[in-house]
Amino acid sequence: MNKLTLLSLLFTATIIMSCSDDDTNVNALNCPDSEIVGIQFQTASTTTRFGVADFVTTTPGILVSQIGPTQNFTTNTFQTQLNMHDGAYNTIDGSYVNVDNGNNTLYKLTSAGVLTTPALPANVGTINAPEFINGNLYFGNVEYFNNYLEFRVLDSNYATLQTVTINNPSTSVNYYSSFTSTTNGVDKLYYVIGTNLITYDINTTTTTTTVIGSLNYSGNLLGIEYVDATHLLVLRHDFNGADTELVQLDISNPTAVIETNVVNLSYKANEENFSTTYDKCNKRYFIVTKSQDFSTTHYTRVDLSASIPVVSTNSNNSIYVAGIKSRN
Repeated sequence: MNKLTLLSLLFTATIIMSCSDDDTNVNALNCPDSEIVGIQFQTASTTTRFGVADFVTTTPGILVSQIGPTQNFTTNTFQTQLNMHDGAYNTIDGSYVNVDNGNNTLYKLTSAGVLTTPALPANVGTINAPEFINGNLYFGNVEYFNNYLEFRVLDSNYATLQTVTINNPSTSVNYYSSFTSTTNGVDKLYYVIGTNLITYDINTTTTTTTVIGSLNYSGNLLGIEYVDATHLLVLRHDFNGADTELVQLDISNPTAVIETNVVNLSYKANEENFSTTYDKCNKRYFIVTKSQDFSTTHYTRVDLSASIPVVSTNSNNSIYVAGIKSRN
């Protein structure tokens, strides 16, 4: 993997999660420090810069060193940030993709630094949640009808591989526009939409759908991340005002998923402006989210390598990093 080439990708930021010398958890795990790729926006600006950014000091998101020139981003940057929840990084060829469905655009950056911005198909609902498995790209797609949703798994050409009907969903647009995805990197894709967990097996082309019961219809599950064959991590976001919680899902029995609270974030995530990723080697869950009033961006790292999770949150009101993705 050519890291120097990847760092020079247009619109790509490599966020180095720095650790102190006494970070014994990282040393014990014998892992390289966390590296996250994402797109960095300056609030209220049409310029986007990429480079190495600080993620853990009192001013997270500020570039430690800029790589390449500042780029002009000609579309609506606020609308773009609203929709870039998931980035996808291809470990085979070093490419990175992200979906800007607010501006109906797919951003594709090759390891050679070539940017293409093809338009998404029109009039097919919301396309998002890109994931790579063995170099093959997949998407999720949601279309809302009068009293039900259709969720579809799409291939790289936007052809439908499988369809799931969700009856009587919440009518809130945030219920179905903020769906996210993760993968085991081998044969399974996982999606959360509203309170539904959908698993797609690429070998059997079948889906399993489970309703996660604790929220009923009073909230969303956001930011799903794969941990291992029997565990996923998600954010439990309650519409009724409670702080957002990081929750572990035990999927040993996919039709009877067990929720376990991991930690309370001590703030309420923004279900429109958020992005998450998981560093499996260092056992760290990362969150970037706007505050509910959009005035501040929270940068949170949850260290799960010890028996008691350690939460570190810093904030910045001028920089937002979208579509984050771990390379570890």
